[in-house]
Amino acid sequence: MTRFPPYVFGTAGTAALVHKVEHAEIHWSDVDGKISNKPLIVAAKTVCGYSFLIQHHRSKRKRAEFCVLPKPDAVLCGRCHGTGVTFKERNKGPNGITIREAHQRLGCISEGTLTAA
Repeated sequence: MTRFPPYVFGTAGTAALVHKVEHAEIHWSDVDGKISNKPLIVAAKTVCGYSFLIQHHRSKRKRAEFCVLPKPDAVLCGRCHGTGVTFKERNKGPNGITIREAHQRLGCISEGTLTAA
């Protein structure tokens, strides 16, 4: 059984929200009928339907990271947590936070990785 951290967030582009992970997927390669011991793709699927690419065999940079405990001022995805769209009108979120401010607050107190149990 594989365990994964409860949250994920994007590290590239305009990512601004911390999402709740529904499940994680690991894909291995099959070379000449033998399964490689190195995972090629690690992806996280969120409750709201987004997919985050955590690790890819062709990419040196992570495009997203798992998170065990988000920063206290990080903005959580409203769709994942059942409160609806986070940035509704004129890019203003909860308490008047802009997307740019949410992007700056993004991060973890405690990071996590996939583990096999």
